[in-house]
Amino acid sequence: ITCGSVDDGKSTLIGRLLLDALSDLFAAPLYEIFAKHRAMGYRRFVDHMRSEGLLKLFEEKPVLLRLAATLTRQWIDTSRELADRLASDMGLLRRELLPLPAVARVTDIAGSRSDRHNDGRSVLVLTFEDGSRIVYKPKDLRLDIAWHAMVSRLNNENPPVELRAVRAIARDSYGW
Repeated sequence: ITCGSVDDGKSTLIGRLLLDALSDLFAAPLYEIFAKHRAMGYRRFVDHMRSEGLLKLFEEKPVLLRLAATLTRQWIDTSRELADRLASDMGLLRRELLPLPAVARVTDIAGSRSDRHNDGRSVLVLTFEDGSRIVYKPKDLRLDIAWHAMVSRLNNENPPVELRAVRAIARDSYGW
C-alpha cells in the first residue's frame, strides 16, 4: 500500500508501521548507549553505531535482535494479510460502508490503536483520498454486528435518547 499517488519505492504507508514499531523497540537501548557517548556528538555517534555499535549492542542484548526479527516477520505477515483482505473486500466495503470511487487509494494508515496480539495483529485506521476512513479489526466482529442490530431496534421504539452504534462488516476472523 503506497503513499497516495507517490510510488517512488522509497516509502510506504505500511512500512511506516514497521518503522514505528522498531523505533519503539530500540528507543530505550539506543538512548542508553547515546547517553554514555554523548560527548562524541550526534554525527560521530551515528558513525560509531554503524561501524561497530550495533554489532556490540546485539552481542550484549541478543534478545533485542530476536525481538526485532520477530516483529519484522509479524509485520510482513500482517501487512500481506491486510493488503489481501482490503483487495478482496473492496467491493463489499464500497457497497456497505464507504462511497468510494472505482479506484480508491489509501493515503494514510494509522496504527497503535491497540496492543499487538495474535501474532502481531492490531487495529488499524485506513484513510482514503477522499478523506473517508475505515477501521480494520483483526478479530471476530459478530458481537459488534449484534450490538448494532440491538441498538437499531431500540432506536426504532422512539427512545428519549437516540443511541449510536458503529456499523460493521464481520468476516472470518476479522472485520471492518
